[in-house]
Amino acid sequence: MTQIVKTIMPIESFGTKIVNVVAMGDVNKPLDLGYISRLFKKVAYRPKRFPGLIFKPKNSEVSIMAFNSGKIVCSGARSVRQAKIAITGFVDKLRTNGLDFLDNPNVQAQNIVAHSDFKRAIDLENLAELLEKSIYEPEQFPGLIYVMSEPKVTFLIFTNGKLVCTGARNEDAINKALITLYQRLEACDVFFEKNLN
Repeated sequence: MTQIVKTIMPIESFGTKIVNVVAMGDVNKPLDLGYISRLFKKVAYRPKRFPGLIFKPKNSEVSIMAFNSGKIVCSGARSVRQAKIAITGFVDKLRTNGLDFLDNPNVQAQNIVAHSDFKRAIDLENLAELLEKSIYEPEQFPGLIYVMSEPKVTFLIFTNGKLVCTGARNEDAINKALITLYQRLEACDVFFEKNLN
């Protein structure tokens, strides 16, 4: 009896790129957003429209949102480290402007979004029938939506092999989810042997 061995692509060959990290920290003290809005030039604070203050650090892609509760959210970072630096930098600016009573924020990633590419075409119609917790309605959206239980992430999977992973809280979860998904697709036998480059 001949056994067929399927090859597993190494994670590096997926070309994974983190495109957004949303992280949150808390200074454990209420913030006077009206006072803070007068400290900085590049802030938006319109409490009737949005309950937080939005700060865009100079020469950065990130946005910082601060709330009266003391919670601080960073979005637009390309890594967890960049998000932590942005939030702690904002808190340091607050401290140098008289708010030196603030605690160091314990910054945690809340959502990481990554793009990846399996570099193989995928039969989404067949996959939708074989993969539990998946939705595929091509007349509404060209990709298959798959909610993975462990690790808890959601994938947008496209016919050309490209995908978006969202919901991870660290890079290890993204890597584990990609390997798990690849193995499931191999087991479902939904890859086309067609070069898409």
